Amino acid sequence: MHVQTSDATKLLLAGEIGRGGEARVLNVSEQAGQVAKIYYQSSPERELKLKAMLANPPRQPHQHTAIAWPTDLLYQNDNFIGFLMPKVQGSEPVFNIYNPARRQKQGSQFNRQALHRIAHNLVTVVKAIHAKGHVIGDLNESNILVNSQALVTLVDTDSFQVTAPSGQIHRCEVGKSEYTAPEMQGKSFKDTDQQQTQDYFSLAVLVFQLLMEGFHPFAGVLTSQVSVGRVDLYCIKQGLFPYKQSSLVKPPPNAPPFETLDQNLQSAFIRCFADGHHAPNKRPSTVEWQQLLHQAEQNLVTCSTNHQHVYANHNQHCPWCERQKKAAEKHTIRKRSVQRAIYRPARPAQQAFAPMPEPSVWRGRIQLGLMLALLPTMGVIFLMFTGAGSDSAVTPNNEGQVSEVVPLPQSTEALSTTLIDNTTNARLVSGTDSLIPINQNLLTLDVAFLPDGQRVVGISSAGAWLYDLARKAKINALTPNGEVISMALSPDGLLLAAGIEGGDIWLWELETGQRRFILNGHADTVSSLSFSSDGQTLASGSHDRTIKLWDINDSSLIRTFSGHDQFVTSVVFIPGQTGVASGSWDQTLRLWQTDKGLLNIETFRGNEAWITSVTASPDGKIIASGDIDGQIRLWRVADRLPIQTLDGHTSTIKDLAFSPDGTLLASGSDDHAVSLWQVSTGKRLTTGQVHNNSVTGVAFSPDGTKLISSSMDRTVRVWQVK
Repeated sequence: MHVQTSDATKLLLAGEIGRGGEARVLNVSEQAGQVAKIYYQSSPERELKLKAMLANPPRQPHQHTAIAWPTDLLYQNDNFIGFLMPKVQGSEPVFNIYNPARRQKQGSQFNRQALHRIAHNLVTVVKAIHAKGHVIGDLNESNILVNSQALVTLVDTDSFQVTAPSGQIHRCEVGKSEYTAPEMQGKSFKDTDQQQTQDYFSLAVLVFQLLMEGFHPFAGVLTSQVSVGRVDLYCIKQGLFPYKQSSLVKPPPNAPPFETLDQNLQSAFIRCFADGHHAPNKRPSTVEWQQLLHQAEQNLVTCSTNHQHVYANHNQHCPWCERQKKAAEKHTIRKRSVQRAIYRPARPAQQAFAPMPEPSVWRGRIQLGLMLALLPTMGVIFLMFTGAGSDSAVTPNNEGQVSEVVPLPQSTEALSTTLIDNTTNARLVSGTDSLIPINQNLLTLDVAFLPDGQRVVGISSAGAWLYDLARKAKINALTPNGEVISMALSPDGLLLAAGIEGGDIWLWELETGQRRFILNGHADTVSSLSFSSDGQTLASGSHDRTIKLWDINDSSLIRTFSGHDQFVTSVVFIPGQTGVASGSWDQTLRLWQTDKGLLNIETFRGNEAWITSVTASPDGKIIASGDIDGQIRLWRVADRLPIQTLDGHTSTIKDLAFSPDGTLLASGSDDHAVSLWQVSTGKRLTTGQVHNNSVTGVAFSPDGTKLISSSMDRTVRVWQVK
């Protein structure tokens, strides 16, 4: 692809690096340190904004590229098509760093001192952007990269709110709700000038996640039974910070104790998330965060028992040793109780949300080496890298001074892989056309293939969409009155049911887009839907703790099942049977069957966590359930006993799907990964962190050769199953 810069310099673009919903990124043959971002659809407004960015660039706070700011505009036949920007290499998304399980999995040598340093460097980069009058607007975990020296780079800068030298503001038009300040919740970004105090909120969320093992500051457990949809978004809107004493919401039970943080940092978070709810100017600024994080790092001490643990010096004992001890005790109890009933394949035991030892980059000298081990029976090549360390600690800053961006001693960069093939029998392959271009302002919550295998349907909070893979075109969009939470596609692909937050169910004829019925009956959010095998009955599960069966021919209510003590999160019809399986936050999996008008309720024994997803095998003999701890269990329907426990995911299971022949199970999780499992053995065949945020939906094509996945990163991808 031949292009020209603004001064008519000719460049050759070759080799696509990646693509998103608005543009693709390509290498520049003549400039190894630059890449080109080429929009699918350019506009005069985009060109004007990028010219303003070139005219008012921020200062790079370190010699490395801390801000991937545009360096030149690109044209083709005198038409604006994109821009040049620095190429960022050797860095990982920040969510790979603040999540301890992912950090350990990738061999990262960052300990808690390094996490403080990363937070400090992130604050400094944001400060440099603010110094030029800009607002990031969409600061989130997906546009922050971190290298092995704890140096931070912000990317996707063309989405920022930019102030031109003339004072004209070019707005940020996108944002993630979980990083959006309460005063911006529900507002149109494209119609609102944002303030830097709103960035202070997003920044504090990220600093909190770095120091609190990835937990969002507004994730919590409501003490009342009121249904609020997503708890974190509800708490943001209401100003309910779980770590400030409240009778309404409590921190997640597996989160690190807030009191272990440096005491000044605790106060800063309370000012930002509680006091700053109605008074944004009370939120700590970038300058204050710099000072607080610098001092907090200076106040860290090393554990006398485990030299890999560091913690704030006001703690009388090492909180990480105590946390490991409690996690080990919990795991031992859980393992004993589960092993009585559950067969587990031989593999190392895994702890859900347990703290993991964090090897320090500052202690000991690690020899540089490379080991290649070929395992012919598995068909896998393992690459192991170890890095050069240092005997000395990080060089401290001058006493009383707060530095700008500060790197760590050089260490080996973690090896990043997209998909790991553990067998030659099944794998996921992404083609060049695997990304479905969905509206980037919307989060896709679930997806499914139509029976023809060429069209897919998905839902976002705003409605449903239909996409033709062959034509690469969106066919239809369906919009109800209310926020969409769940969906189900009829077996013949003619009807789409959508569950709404308020309790209604909308039923559409998919081909025409005509609404057939609105089903009323639930008193709260409809969290899950499932059609019977013959397509004549619809099952719905709700936060009102009930399951309802509906006749889709006349919209009549057939029956209501009551018995769960908490939200019903997932329902599924058992193929070939009259039974419906349901999972709930009350930690139970239940089977509801009607025989000659009599109701028979069976409870599956052995589950010990909130159930978040349930599905059934095509032959109706096996049920799969996923829970909030990241475990998947396979259950035999005939006797309601567990068959397998599938360990591998490190966070909540969001969706499960059997292949059409029932031999494979696909899973999507909050850990950003999609996995394929062999049902007969419980073996994980393929896994990969293929998205940049939670995977919300997975589904096989009717012939089993494709898998589709949706994510909170606002992408939908299609994979070949080979």
